[in-house]
Amino acid sequence: MEYNWKSMFPDMTDTRDEFNEFVMQQAKGSLEYIAQHGITQEPFKTIFRQRFSYTIALDSVPRNKTLYIMSEFYNGEMDTMHGEELEHNFFKTKAVTKYISFQWVKDRLVYYGKVYFDAKEMFDLFAKMSAECPDEPYVMHLKPNYDTRKLTVTLCSSTHEIEIQQTGKIGKSINQDDANM
Repeated sequence: MEYNWKSMFPDMTDTRDEFNEFVMQQAKGSLEYIAQHGITQEPFKTIFRQRFSYTIALDSVPRNKTLYIMSEFYNGEMDTMHGEELEHNFFKTKAVTKYISFQWVKDRLVYYGKVYFDAKEMFDLFAKMSAECPDEPYVMHLKPNYDTRKLTVTLCSSTHEIEIQQTGKIGKSINQDDANM
């Protein structure tokens, strides 16, 4: 994209090429990737724009006990659902998930969880599900284990279930009665 470099960074003493080099050195592996593949609009033009029909479900937690589910996607979109939105979450088309954060209430305690996903694993997983179950919606199940404080994540269709290797963590927050004061 062409733009007026000096108007955006009037105090910059580096040249545009020097600044670009500095930024690329800050992004791990970027120089090697560009040296191998060049600069291209891929994967942003096609791969990141792929959408799949799926929903995110917090297993063993009733929807009315889920406070929110916030997702960030590899295409830059973000979706935060709470209250009534959780009821209408089923099988919207979404991009591939990059990160999920959520809270729920169990036994009057507020729990929270966070999961960061590996890009290669997630794109490979969704490609596999799309090939094996092309016309089916999926459910991404978030399964909290209260004893280990870990979270298992699986992507399921009616015929396939694949565990995602990136596991998240859950934590306990405050007593729900204290939160309502």
